[in-house]
Amino acid sequence: MQRLAELNNVYGESARARELSESAADCLKKQARLEKKAAKPSQSSGSSRSSGSGGFHLYLGTYPIKFFGPSDRRDYGGVLGLLFRKAMLEFSYVKIQQNRDHMQDLYLRGIETDMSENGVDFEPRWDGYNAHFAIKFTSNNSNENYRFYVGPQFGYSYRQIDSMNVVAVNNNITGVTTSANFAPVDKHYEAILTFGSLAYGKVLGLDLGFGIGGYYSQFDIGNAAINNTDFRINNVMLANRKKSHFGPLLRLSLTIGFML
Repeated sequence: MQRLAELNNVYGESARARELSESAADCLKKQARLEKKAAKPSQSSGSSRSSGSGGFHLYLGTYPIKFFGPSDRRDYGGVLGLLFRKAMLEFSYVKIQQNRDHMQDLYLRGIETDMSENGVDFEPRWDGYNAHFAIKFTSNNSNENYRFYVGPQFGYSYRQIDSMNVVAVNNNITGVTTSANFAPVDKHYEAILTFGSLAYGKVLGLDLGFGIGGYYSQFDIGNAAINNTDFRINNVMLANRKKSHFGPLLRLSLTIGFML
């Protein structure tokens, strides 16, 4: 009888242990199910935030600094940006009024540009337009309202330089001079690499960028009857600027607009 009692106690303890083990396993399963259910709303809300800030946006901006200055030298233009999750496609057009031609190409060649024409400092100015297309590869900050970017920019600049009346000396006939009118045109084809940051909220956006690259120029002195081979033109730019040349280009830009 004592032996049976001992066996009964052992069996009872084993059964009790199994019950506790099964109860613990049920608790772990219930906890796992609850954690899984709690994680689903969090994941869905996180994905919605990511798609909200990382999805498609339309940026309509302008260049505020260009609005300052006299009205006859004020530039007007804008920028259209298509912002995707990892990149922005940008289109820009600016109408230029009386921008100064700094004759950088002549300066880099060591030609003196600080000269005067008829006692007046020679500071050529031009009207025209600048246009460019850029691809900006952006960082993906899904929880922030700003993005850093880097990418190529390709531009075209049409420059109608103010017409000027200049004396030209005929190299083939001694002592013969001609006073002729010139309407120079300079066309720039630009390629630069841009760096910058784009910050935006629910309505407004700001884009600050810096670019470095170069340009290819096609220059026409604007008078078909006179050239630099047969004449000596009494003007530093008309006499020395090459018909085609390359040059360096630095660009700093700031736009402010609406982010839709």
